[in-house]
Amino acid sequence: MTTRSLKRLIHGGCLLAAAVLLSGAIAGCGGTKSSGPAGTTPLAGNRAQQAEHLLSQVRDYDLRGRWSQVVRTTGVLLDYYGDDPRCADALVLAVPAALQAGDPDDALQMAGRLAGDFGGDPRLLPTLAGARDIAVSGRDTVTAAAFEVMMWRRDPAWVLPDSAVVSPLPLVSRLDGAGLDRLARLFPGPDTAGLLGYHRVLVLSRLGRKAEAAALAQTLAASLPGERWAAAAVAAATGGSLSEAIPGPAAGPRKIGLLVPLTGRYAGYGNAMDEAARLAIAHVSTESDMEIVLEDLDTGADPVTAAHMARRLCADPAVEVIVGALRTGTTVAAALVASGRGVPLVSPTASNERIATLGGGIYQTNLDDQREVMALADLAVDVLLKKRLAILGPDTPTGHHLADLFAGRVDTLGGMIVAEAYFPPSVTDFRAQILEIRRREPEAVFVPCTFEQMTLLGPQLDFHHLGALVLGPGAWSTVTPSKQQAAAFEGVIFPDAQARFPSSWVEQFSGGWPRDVYSAEQTTVARMTYLAVRQVVATCLETGCRGREDLARALAARLSAGGDQAGGGVDLDRLGQALRLVRKGRTLVFPAALFRPGMAAADTVTAEAGEDSLSGSLANPLGGGAEATDGSR
Repeated sequence: MTTRSLKRLIHGGCLLAAAVLLSGAIAGCGGTKSSGPAGTTPLAGNRAQQAEHLLSQVRDYDLRGRWSQVVRTTGVLLDYYGDDPRCADALVLAVPAALQAGDPDDALQMAGRLAGDFGGDPRLLPTLAGARDIAVSGRDTVTAAAFEVMMWRRDPAWVLPDSAVVSPLPLVSRLDGAGLDRLARLFPGPDTAGLLGYHRVLVLSRLGRKAEAAALAQTLAASLPGERWAAAAVAAATGGSLSEAIPGPAAGPRKIGLLVPLTGRYAGYGNAMDEAARLAIAHVSTESDMEIVLEDLDTGADPVTAAHMARRLCADPAVEVIVGALRTGTTVAAALVASGRGVPLVSPTASNERIATLGGGIYQTNLDDQREVMALADLAVDVLLKKRLAILGPDTPTGHHLADLFAGRVDTLGGMIVAEAYFPPSVTDFRAQILEIRRREPEAVFVPCTFEQMTLLGPQLDFHHLGALVLGPGAWSTVTPSKQQAAAFEGVIFPDAQARFPSSWVEQFSGGWPRDVYSAEQTTVARMTYLAVRQVVATCLETGCRGREDLARALAARLSAGGDQAGGGVDLDRLGQALRLVRKGRTLVFPAALFRPGMAAADTVTAEAGEDSLSGSLANPLGGGAEATDGSR
C-alpha cells in the first residue's frame, strides 16, 4: 500500500482494496455481489440494519485494538453503504486505527473521505487533530504535517495561535524540500499554493539560498496577487516587514459574529437572538453611515459545537467581535476560544458571574444574577438596616439559584435568613407558603419568581398581610405591567436589567419587536441581545476604533465604567441607578441618595438603642407613611 499515490488516495476517493476480501459478508444485502469466500454468511435485514451491523463490528474491533480489522470493515461499509451516515461513525474510528496499524496512506485516505463526504460533522477536526498527534508520536512528520494542512484548510484557528496572522505552521515548518514536495502532490489546489510556497521560501532562506528564495517569492507574488501567504513569502525572502507586506483590516463593512442555537431544544431562543441582532443593525443603519455585516453560526446549544463555531469566526480576520452564545456552557466554550485568539466576545445573556474572568476581551452586558442579588441584599441589610429576611420562591433550579445567591450575600453582610418557602411553579394558591413565611416575622422577603408568577402572588401577599418589604429579580423590569397587573407590584423593589443602556434603545426595541411571534422569555433574551449589539456598535461609532485589538480596548473602557467595585462599602449612586421602585402604578428610579444621611447617622446609633436609623424625618422619603415607604404587603 505504500507504493500508492497519496494524492490519488485523498482526492480520488478510491476504495480500500481490502474491502474485496470481505465482500462475501454482504451477499444478498442490496449490493451487486451475491456470493463470497467460503465460510462467509450473508447479512440479514434491510440496508440500514446491515450497515448498523457492520458499524457494530467496527466498534467491537476498535475496543479490542484490532486496528487492521477496523480499517477493512470500514472499507466494506464504505463500499456498499457509502451514503449511509453510519460511515462517518466508522471513519472517525478508522483514521486513527489505520495509523495504529502502520498504514498512513489508508489513514489519509479515510480522513479525506471523512472531510469530503461528512465535512459538517463536528468530529472531523478533533479526528484530524488526534491523527496528527498519533503521527507525531510515531515520528512520521510528513504524515503529521499532512493532517495539519487538512486541519488548516478546514479551520486555520485549529493550527495557528492567531489565524489572522501569517506565521509558519508548526509541523509543516519542520519539513525539508522533499517533504514539501510530497505535500504539494497531496494538496495541489490553489488554496494551498501560497501556504506551501511560503514554507519553501523559509527552507531556502535557512539553507542560505537567498537568491532562489527571492526568485520563488516573486514568482508566488506574481501568480497569486494579493494573497497573504505570497506576500509573507516576499517579506521572508527580502527581510521586509511582515506587517507592511500584509495589509491590515481594510476599510469597509464592520463584521460581527453571532453564536446562537438555531437548531435543537433552544432554537426558539436562538432565532429570537438572531432577529434581535438584525433589528439592532437595522436601527443603527438608519442613524449612521456605518455598514455592518452579521455572520450568524449555529451552536445547537452544544459547548463543543460552540467552540468549533467560535474558531470559524476567529479564523475570519474581518470578524472584529463575537456576540453570544445564549447559555453559560456554550458561552464559556466560545469565550475560551475567542480570548485565546484575541477576538473580543460580548455575552448578553449568560448569567454566570465569572465568565468575564476567563480571559482578556470577554465582557458581559447583562446585569447578571450576582449583581442583581448583591444590589438587593446591600439595599436591605446595609441601607434599610433589615436584619431578618426571608425567601419565598418557585421550586425550580432558577429559583433556588437566586435564593442561594441572596442568602449567601445576606449572611456575608451580617443579616439572617429566618425562613424559606418554595412553591411548585404551576401553583396558583400561595396561602401555605405565605403563612409559613409570615410566622417568622421577616422584615424583608426576596421573591425570585417570574413576572407572570408575581402577578398571581402579589395580591395574595396583601390578602394574607405578609407585612414585609418585597424584593424581586431583574426579570420583572423587562415587562411593562398592565393597569390590572400593576397592583401586584405596588411597593416592590427590583433591579433594572437594562440600567446600563439608553432608554431610547429599549424603546426602539419595543417598537420594532414582533411580540406575537415569541414568548415572553424569548423576548427577554432578544432584548438583551439587541442591547448588546447596540452597545458594540455605539463603541465603534463613538471611539472610531477599528480591528479586534482596538475594539477590545474600547469595550473594556466602556463596559468597565460604572463596573462593580471590589469593596469600600455601599455605593448609593450605583444602587440608585440599578434599582427600581413601583409607586402608585409607576416604576421609579429608587431614591437611594436620600438615604445617605441615614447611613451616616447609623454609625452613631448604639447597639443598645435598637433603633432603625431611618426613623424620624428620613423614615419616609417618598411620602405616604413609613409603611408605604417599606413597600410592606
